[in-house]
Amino acid sequence: MSSTNGKQFLKTAVLQPRLMRVWSSEGVGKTSLAAQVTAPEAEDPYLMHYFNWDHGLERAHKALTKRGHLEAFNIYTYSWPRTGNVEEEDALAMLSTWEDNWITALESCEENNGGVLVLDTETHWTEIATIVKTNAALRQRMAKRTKEKFGATNEVQRLDYGPRNAYIERTILSVREIPNTYLVAISRVADEYQGNQPTGKKIPKGYRDLGSMVDFGVSIRRLKEGARVYTVEQDKFHDENVGAEFEDVTWDELRAELWG
Repeated sequence: MSSTNGKQFLKTAVLQPRLMRVWSSEGVGKTSLAAQVTAPEAEDPYLMHYFNWDHGLERAHKALTKRGHLEAFNIYTYSWPRTGNVEEEDALAMLSTWEDNWITALESCEENNGGVLVLDTETHWTEIATIVKTNAALRQRMAKRTKEKFGATNEVQRLDYGPRNAYIERTILSVREIPNTYLVAISRVADEYQGNQPTGKKIPKGYRDLGSMVDFGVSIRRLKEGARVYTVEQDKFHDENVGAEFEDVTWDELRAELWG
C-alpha cells in the first residue's frame, strides 16, 4: 500500500480521533468541554476517569449537571492538593500516586471495552514529571561522573530531558493500546514569541511535542459578549476540519459537525 493510499485508508477507517488536546486561557471552558466527552463504542460510553490536577472539575461539574449534560456519566475522579512551587519529595509522592491511578484507569477502560481519560491539566502533570525525571537523571549523571573522577561540582549542570520525554510519551501513547479509549489532555496557555517579540497568540503550555502525538486539537476563546468560540487547530485524519470555528457548542454537537 502506497503512503498516499495508506493515509486515505486511515482517514476512512478512523471515525473519530482518540488522543485529543484542549487549550485556552483560565476559566474559558476547557474543563467543561472535556467533561462531556464519551466513548461511543464502549460498553458504558459514559465511563470517565478524571485526573483533577487543576481542581477545575468541581465548578464545571456543577454547571454541566445543572444543564443536564452529565446525567448519565460515571466519573471517577483523582485529585491532588493544590500547590505552588512543588518540592521534589512531594512531586515524587504525587507522581507515584498518579501512576497507580493511571494503571487503575486503563484497566477499567479495558474491562469496559473503552472509556475516557481526562488529564486536567497536562501542563501541571508535565511539571511534576519534569521535577521527578530530570532530577533523577541529573543524580545518575553526577554519580557516574563522581566515580569517573570528573570535576562535576565545577561544571554547569544541564538538565537531561530524555527520561522525562520518554516517560510522558510512553504514558500518553499507552492509551492507544486500549480499544475504544479516548484521552483528553487539557493544557494551560502561554504567550507565543517570535524571537523576543510576542505574536499576540496564545499557545499550549506543557509538553512541547504533545502536538505531534495527539490526533486532534481545539482552542477556546471567549468573545466580549460572553460567547465561547471553539477553533479546530489540528485534525490529523480530517484535514478539512482545520480552521473550522463553532460558537457555544456541546461536545456532542462538535463531534457531529466534525465527524458525523
